[in-house]
Amino acid sequence: MKKLFLTLVMVLFCGLSITNVVYAEDTDKITSPEQVSPNRYPHSGDTYFTYYSEITGYKSNGLWGFYSKNNNSVNIPPMYSEIEGLNSEYIKVKRNGQWGLINTDGYQLLPTKYDNIETFGYSDDNFLVKYNGYCGVVDKDGREIVPIKYQSIYRLNDSYMKVSQNYKYGIFSVKDKDVIISISYDDVALLDSYFKVKFGGKWGLLDRYQNTIVPAKYDDIKALSTVFFAVKNNKVWGTVDKTTGEEVIAPKYDKIEFGKSNYLKVKHGGKWGATTMEGKVVIPITKGPFEINKELKKLY
Repeated sequence: MKKLFLTLVMVLFCGLSITNVVYAEDTDKITSPEQVSPNRYPHSGDTYFTYYSEITGYKSNGLWGFYSKNNNSVNIPPMYSEIEGLNSEYIKVKRNGQWGLINTDGYQLLPTKYDNIETFGYSDDNFLVKYNGYCGVVDKDGREIVPIKYQSIYRLNDSYMKVSQNYKYGIFSVKDKDVIISISYDDVALLDSYFKVKFGGKWGLLDRYQNTIVPAKYDDIKALSTVFFAVKNNKVWGTVDKTTGEEVIAPKYDKIEFGKSNYLKVKHGGKWGATTMEGKVVIPITKGPFEINKELKKLY
């Protein structure tokens, strides 16, 4: 009986000791990330969420860190106030009010010095960054693709960006690493292999050397065929030659569409007809939307 009593006392004492140890570990919240052991494994009281690759984020004392799911070791101790996954490879992290970038293996790529970091459609490895109120594009190693000196940047395609300064717009060439259409327009866009520019409320077209292809005198310009653009003024449409920029059909139709065999479908007053590319009427504008297609087939 005496032995049994001593055994029970020892078990109870050990149980209390173990409980105290667990309690101490659970309340061991990090106050200084620099002082934490790099091998500290997250405690059961920490907040977890799973990330993409080999690391998992955990939160302790209001700060986020990362540990490896494979070897249960801490990659990055809790030091970030916010973390946000950008894609399957990169995580943006915030410290002291500034954003940086790590990859999902836990390696720091961009220092925490930016006002913001966003994914950029130009490439999975390039990022739109904001620094001191200006925008630029950097790659995962911090090299500048587009200098950090613009108010805004929009990707047009893999080769060209729309950039702005002082509320005016221009075109930045990734290949040339420079502005090729001056930042002096109300708006800019791509149209086929040309640049559509807006000045004084009117649209025109430039080539990449800033030569005028179509003067800025139209309300809108759209692609029509390999040879012609459709141009709009006062709510009606005409055409211009892509090569010379000369007006071929003065704006007078409610709608113009490219038909087969180099004919144009034109609409006026709710009825459809057809013209040649030069504007000569070949089907009177008296047809409905289905009739005009049947009539065009007779001309093929």
